[in-house]
Amino acid sequence: MRKVTDARQLKSGRVILGLTVEEMAKLANIHKNSVLRVERFTTLPLHTFAADRIQKALETLGIRFEIKDGQVGVFFSASTKRAKTPYKKRTIETFF
Repeated sequence: MRKVTDARQLKSGRVILGLTVEEMAKLANIHKNSVLRVERFTTLPLHTFAADRIQKALETLGIRFEIKDGQVGVFFSASTKRAKTPYKKRTIETFF
């Protein structure tokens, strides 16, 4: 069952990690236009291939999506490997 009901959750996860649209697309193995298209939705359709790929990529990097009492949340696990320094221009490779 998908825990993401609103595309703003996906965009929030991407922003929390400091990823660009291009980096998100590469991690999710989809085109950058697909990322932009998904992020425009406020309610996601039942089956959205691109949204599912984005969610999986974000969860791999430590983002958690939760729904509790009708409220949605986006959380980041600090134990996930991140870029070595937040002040350096990062590339996707710094996440791995």
